[in-house]
Amino acid sequence: MKKIYALCLFTFLAFSFNGCDSSKEKLDPEIEGYTKGIINDVIDVPEVSAIEYSTAGLPIYQSNPDAPVSIYVAYDGGDYRSSSQGNFILSGYNRNGSPDTFDEQEQADIVRSLEYMAHYFAMFDVNVTTIEEVRDASKAWSSIIVTEDHSGGRANKGAFGTYPWSKAYCGSSTLTSSDKSRRIAHEIGHTFSLEHSGIWNNGEFYKWEDWPQWSNGDRAYGTIMGGGGKGQRNGWSNDAYPKDSDGGKQNTMNIIRQKIRSVDSKSNGWRKDDFLDNEKFYLYDNKSGGGYRQGILGSPDDVDVFTFAWGGGKFKLSAGAVSVSAALLDVGVFNKDNQQVATEGESNLPAGDYTIEIRSNGDYGAIGTYQVAILTN
Repeated sequence: MKKIYALCLFTFLAFSFNGCDSSKEKLDPEIEGYTKGIINDVIDVPEVSAIEYSTAGLPIYQSNPDAPVSIYVAYDGGDYRSSSQGNFILSGYNRNGSPDTFDEQEQADIVRSLEYMAHYFAMFDVNVTTIEEVRDASKAWSSIIVTEDHSGGRANKGAFGTYPWSKAYCGSSTLTSSDKSRRIAHEIGHTFSLEHSGIWNNGEFYKWEDWPQWSNGDRAYGTIMGGGGKGQRNGWSNDAYPKDSDGGKQNTMNIIRQKIRSVDSKSNGWRKDDFLDNEKFYLYDNKSGGGYRQGILGSPDDVDVFTFAWGGGKFKLSAGAVSVSAALLDVGVFNKDNQQVATEGESNLPAGDYTIEIRSNGDYGAIGTYQVAILTN
């Protein structure tokens, strides 16, 4: 039952991928994070590689093939081992009653889950994959089983290495629910030695979802190692953690980076730049119409630069995070004299050549996958 399924998934098989060809079917806005108002048939970008499936119907996926570290997600079950719990063979994701094959709905669920996972780890020099051979060829990996056998999750803290079995599992109910696979990323975080994130109050530690005042505030943002934010924007944090009663902070991103660097001295832990700082990348001209790019802020100091030619008149720029990405952007439009003349939203620009600079707003963890588009309506 091997299939080729052109879903235009958020993949990183090439650094040049930044959108969907106009001749293809329009994308699900929730999957790709498209801003409403973008006219897909005027997007002039490279065609997206199709997704392949195994004979059983499992998506064959890599988010960042050149990375030294793999995050292997086993949606088809596997061998889980723990010194405290023992050894188990766990079943995989199964909603159709057939544990050995994946139907179209199960495939769509897994594809979406993989996209979420790729966004959560987009800034790191890691490869989210479903391919066992890729995992085995990596310098080190973290491995997790998505299973029907448990509703929660568990991970062996610090079990980042080269074990031929999984050291973490997660219940499949979190796959595409409001949690949006955050729990999978959470358990993977434990294998990178992360503790729970939260707050100390009167000598007692609360994970964010257990902190009474948190439920009364804005839950759009949630920490991956805390309680999550209903899947709207989930990211890595620098928060208190249970092993430090003095209120010290856990720099989650640096801990993950250190693990990556420990197995590859050539890597600084951040993802390699998809839009090199010394190059400018075409976004738009008046002949082709609207332009769209999807990129990654792969470190706090990453700046991506795009060019466009404008014929003069009303101009509208849209930029923001994709799907569950935690990226918060600082966006500027500059003229040929390097003067900032616009930002997001509508403005009037005289005819000329311009550049768009995109960087993080500076908040902790406000990096990852984003989209930028010039709208034509």
